[in-house]
Amino acid sequence: MADGALDVRRTPVAVPGAAVRPRHSPDASALRLPANRAARSKVGAFRRGCRKFSRDAQVSGIKPHLGHNHQCYAPIMRKLAVFSLLFLSAGPGQTQKMPRKVPGMAKPECASGAICFSGQVREGEEFRKALNADLEFVLRLPGGFDVISRRTESSCNLSLWAANPPLMAHHDTEIDAGYDWTAEQEVETSPREFRFVENCREYQNLYDLLYDPSKADARKYLNELKALKGRGRLWITDSKVSHSHGSVSVGNGAIEWVRFSAEITLPNAN
Repeated sequence: MADGALDVRRTPVAVPGAAVRPRHSPDASALRLPANRAARSKVGAFRRGCRKFSRDAQVSGIKPHLGHNHQCYAPIMRKLAVFSLLFLSAGPGQTQKMPRKVPGMAKPECASGAICFSGQVREGEEFRKALNADLEFVLRLPGGFDVISRRTESSCNLSLWAANPPLMAHHDTEIDAGYDWTAEQEVETSPREFRFVENCREYQNLYDLLYDPSKADARKYLNELKALKGRGRLWITDSKVSHSHGSVSVGNGAIEWVRFSAEITLPNAN
């Protein structure tokens, strides 16, 4: 298929290379576990350090006081708070839970130099758009959208989830009426702002800062997010929802189809 061509077809069981959401992946629990181990490891190391600090202080004739405990535990508590925000709360550029479709403010835009396109996708289908020789935009219902590698020989599966916290809660790349979001909330939420990695090096760097016990660092992760050049926005411009069925529950409902417009910013896109 030529670059820039559109391909709307029935969705296969799995989209090659796409991992729209780690919770949809069979190894999602394996992804979460290292982060928990890393957090426990950091807490344990700090506690051992604090106990040693108290023993050394007593040997030296210094009576430990509240200030010592605060100095000892405050840094790790701050780090744990940041990690909690990454996994359970909205990250930079993410919408909050309630929809924010404001009249006159949710119209599609196209910045100079950006790759802009529109499309429509129905439940059980996917939409694809080549962005360049390496990357492709994919949107599927139910599920959401992703920017993935076009190269079959790629050593990693590029995916938006690594660059768009929260990692264990609903975020802007999902259009699935999941968690406690209804189908109505999904289609009323625009624009959806997101970042994406452009190569395996960027993806692995973010992954390691989240899940590798020897490298996990929430603040570095946030700094790396800010440095990413790949960015985009997506507007849902029309849609139809139903409560006759649902991917999660009838109460949440389902999205039967959406029309959308997207704006993708890539370095040296022209």
